[in-house]
Amino acid sequence: MVELSLLIISFALICICVALIFVWHVLTLLSQNGIAERKHRHVIETGLTLMFHARVPLSLWVEAFSTVVFLINRLPSLSLAGKTPYELLFGKQPDYSMPRTFGCLCFPYLRDYSPNKLSPKSTPYVFLGYSTLHKGFQCLDCKTHRVYVSRHVQFYEHTFPYNGDFVQNLPSNIDYIHFSESQECVSSSSNVSTSDSLSSPSFSNSLCLPCNDIPHLSLTSSPGPQVPLDDDSLLDSIATDSTTPSLVSSSPRVTNSSHPMITRGKAGIFKPRLYHVMHISSSSQLFQALLALKEPCGFKPAAKHPKWLSAMDDEIHALKKNDTWVLVPRPQHHNVVGCRWVFKTKLHSDGSIERHKACLVAQGFSQVHGLDFGDTFSPVVRPATVRIILSLAVTSGLRLHKLDVKNAFLHGFLNEEVYMEQPPGYTDPYQTKYDLDLLQRASMIDAKPISTPFVVGQHLSVGGTLFSDPTLFRSLAGALQYLTITRPDLSFSVNSICQFIHAPTEDHFHALKRILRYVKGTAHHGLQLHKQSTRDLLGYSDSDWAGCPDTRRSTTGYAIFFGANLISWSSKKQSIVSRSSAEAEYRSLAIATADIAWIIQLLRDLHVTLSVPPKILCDNQSTIFMAVNPITRPRSKHIAIDYHFVRELVDKGTLKIDFVPSHLQLADSLTKGVTKPQFYLFRSKLSVLPSTTLTLQGGDKGESNSP
Repeated sequence: MVELSLLIISFALICICVALIFVWHVLTLLSQNGIAERKHRHVIETGLTLMFHARVPLSLWVEAFSTVVFLINRLPSLSLAGKTPYELLFGKQPDYSMPRTFGCLCFPYLRDYSPNKLSPKSTPYVFLGYSTLHKGFQCLDCKTHRVYVSRHVQFYEHTFPYNGDFVQNLPSNIDYIHFSESQECVSSSSNVSTSDSLSSPSFSNSLCLPCNDIPHLSLTSSPGPQVPLDDDSLLDSIATDSTTPSLVSSSPRVTNSSHPMITRGKAGIFKPRLYHVMHISSSSQLFQALLALKEPCGFKPAAKHPKWLSAMDDEIHALKKNDTWVLVPRPQHHNVVGCRWVFKTKLHSDGSIERHKACLVAQGFSQVHGLDFGDTFSPVVRPATVRIILSLAVTSGLRLHKLDVKNAFLHGFLNEEVYMEQPPGYTDPYQTKYDLDLLQRASMIDAKPISTPFVVGQHLSVGGTLFSDPTLFRSLAGALQYLTITRPDLSFSVNSICQFIHAPTEDHFHALKRILRYVKGTAHHGLQLHKQSTRDLLGYSDSDWAGCPDTRRSTTGYAIFFGANLISWSSKKQSIVSRSSAEAEYRSLAIATADIAWIIQLLRDLHVTLSVPPKILCDNQSTIFMAVNPITRPRSKHIAIDYHFVRELVDKGTLKIDFVPSHLQLADSLTKGVTKPQFYLFRSKLSVLPSTTLTLQGGDKGESNSP
């Protein structure tokens, strides 16, 4: 309380010196100091999020909140026009390569803090943010509870020591040996050597070594009696002395030598055999660490490790770069060869890890001789050839340079037509599988495809015989609704049947099955985006006046293009009844205008400038006249006032309304069923086309027939 009073007095003196007046806000009215309270809450909640994520103790809240302030000052803010506080203060962009995950495992360079040259250069620490007084990272030693500042730190951002996952998620390129900072001499009068260690979050006394790096330990015999060691006692002895695993005899030999030094032989200490280490029980942390360093046997175990994921990405990139395959629909009457991932850890000559290698191999046992292959061979150099080259180099005084051809087997060509499954974990994110699963769920996988999803002139109503399985109807209708995110050609038909999910009838289910038949024939269709596109907005607005036979409400349909790319569309029944076709068209125009206004604001936030004012095309002359002419006619007075904001945008010059003939009105397919030629034309104009990545035919030598 005294310190708080002194702080308030000091602050008051500062305010008096700079001619400032400060007042107290009411204790219960935090809104009087809203800006400070809001930022205070922002810092606290973000800091608690960092702490809960890393499972650090609450005593480290100061470091967590300081890290939050460091990050907030380097994040763009809408109140600063997309700039960061750091940029406004220093006039330059912040360095985004510096931020790291709070509370993660780190290995700082600590040679300057080491007591002697034999000490390790680094030990496991916990990252606690950034120093405000130094240009470095703060690293916590969980044993001594000391914080070190180092500029050179290696981070493992997927491992959190306080979360208890150090051993389970031990990175495969770390060779970690527990280091004891205080090494005590072994007393001859003690039966078993022990050492006191401070508690740490997860750095328990354990030895974590790759199998390839375990040294050969020789056995020094001793004539004295020895105590047999079980697995747990052996693990304790290994953890006690990190440099020399030792076993202490229960009855050390006593000599008459007056020399004060007690040697290892006199104390009955010897190195254990290697098989003792390898037979530690599976419950020990050493055994778990050795298992974690094993090479994965499939995609799912490898997907949990970032190193193996990166290796698989490199392999897929090499396969695509060499045009190894062409993605085609699965053939019906051809043998399809399977594939699997094979993982290998490449080591340096000294046994350290060089890199992680992932290979995608075809399952050759599923190939058919004469169909998938003719001859089998493996080009391998003869050992005599290597010896001849070495001999010539030695006798002639030449230097030898070796090289490796990456993915050498990909440089050959196949004469046969071979089909292979897609790699596990790298299936194409195209919607074809979703479509086929939907057809399988509806038992329509063998249904006959149809050209259009909706019958021309059909209007669904609430009357009719109720469908026997409304749950199935709702499930299929909801699944089709998901497809409309990338399929504007399905919007009107799907939204039409979704109006009756509360009480579907047989007619509604027949309409749903027609949509599924259309999906069967267009499973490889999707919304395409074009690279060559201008920065302008163009919209199409249309309506189907009084199209609903039950409510006589109209249907609104619009489509908005950003350059040549379709970015927004809608097919929806209007909320009120329109008394004329002009009113229905005008309501659709207003809804499309509202969407364009939102898109303009979004582009403005993204600092994207339009080349020309947006334009909406409408096929109703009366609607265009009402939008452009400021005079209100008697027949348009019944239109709600809020729809007349279209006029304001037109008057300001931020929006243009033009006429388009009905046969070129792309939004027509979003309001009603149209004929097959019209539907095909509108579908292509809406950029719903077959995927260019999928071709019915493809060359086996890397040649693609796709446009």
